[in-house]
Amino acid sequence: MQKISKQTLNNVIHLVSNTFHLPVILINSIQADLQQIFPGFTLNPIYATTEEYIAKLTEALPQTSPIHIVSPTTLENIICIDVLVEGLPKSTLCIGPSIYSSLENNQAIKHTNETAVKPMDLKIEDYYNRLPVINQIELINIAKVIYFMLFQQAVETIDIVQQHNGSTIQAGESDLELSKNRQEEDFHHDWLYEIDILHCIKEGNKETLLEKLFIPPNGRIGTLSKTSPLRDQKNLAISLITLATRSAMEGGLNPELAYTMSDIFIQNIEELNDKHKVRNYMFDVLIDFADRVKTSRKKQYSRVINTCMSFIFKHLYNEITLSQLAAITEMNSSYLSTLFKKEVGISLSSYIQKERIEEAKSLLLLTSYSLTDICSLLQFSDQSYFTKVFKDVTGLTPKKYRVSLPS
Repeated sequence: MQKISKQTLNNVIHLVSNTFHLPVILINSIQADLQQIFPGFTLNPIYATTEEYIAKLTEALPQTSPIHIVSPTTLENIICIDVLVEGLPKSTLCIGPSIYSSLENNQAIKHTNETAVKPMDLKIEDYYNRLPVINQIELINIAKVIYFMLFQQAVETIDIVQQHNGSTIQAGESDLELSKNRQEEDFHHDWLYEIDILHCIKEGNKETLLEKLFIPPNGRIGTLSKTSPLRDQKNLAISLITLATRSAMEGGLNPELAYTMSDIFIQNIEELNDKHKVRNYMFDVLIDFADRVKTSRKKQYSRVINTCMSFIFKHLYNEITLSQLAAITEMNSSYLSTLFKKEVGISLSSYIQKERIEEAKSLLLLTSYSLTDICSLLQFSDQSYFTKVFKDVTGLTPKKYRVSLPS
């Protein structure tokens, strides 16, 4: 490693502070010199003392690369560069912290709750709100610039090791764990059990899925968090929902619907604070996917018709024309219209109206939008026409339909 002078180090520290507005800590084997430079170092409230924070940061530093980005807490990121400074032992220059994206205040509190740290409310909110927001690519580029300023040498992105909470993949770690499992005859569940669960979803087989969900598999479920049983259950649920989403799409569920369901389910999982509720919700999600697939599999159409339906599904709030559908399917408009009615049983225009009315029903149920707004959003020419079509499909006017819904 190239040795640098104290003057070079001080120049770089001042440039980093003035250009990137990031605080700097120089950690060495003897002491930690805290550089109070604009915008200044502020101690994360989850730590009692600066010494505790530096100890955590030192623990997170890997030995695998002279330049890396570490995260002493889940939310923070710090550039760390090993340096040899004249008159000092081998040191590490730590620049930061920053965060990849701005956080809602309650996310900071939620983070401290999940890591078993007593919440400090406004102090923690204020701390995370004050941190500079620097996305990952920008932070890596800043690391490259600082490294060049120190050593006049370029460094590649691939050479910057991204660390999280001081964890690295250790050579032989998985092999050692496997040996331990063999000695104790403590094995994971049979992978065929997982395949059976996903196959039930793909086939829309709710009945068999229910049987398998409530019969525990042979072997144990993997541990996905060592520190929190709740986090462990959430990670398991998220992994299974991700796999179930793919299986549902393979079974014929509209991809946009499947992805939307997945997003909502995972967001809801994160809001739960009891591992048993997470487990029960995960079962409900898998059953819901199987139900949706079963419904969609009742309607098997050709690739061309499925392409049209997918386009209509995604563009209900826009104008949809026969010429648009003909263009994306590369078919003659007249032939496409005839084919659609033959396979689906109703005309294209009737199908689009029917789907828009289904969406209108959802808006009447889930939002406070006025009838005028819904009419305009769903491309109906006027409210009287919208009311007529809605009544033809549902048997009720939009107003009566909304009144009939349970409050």
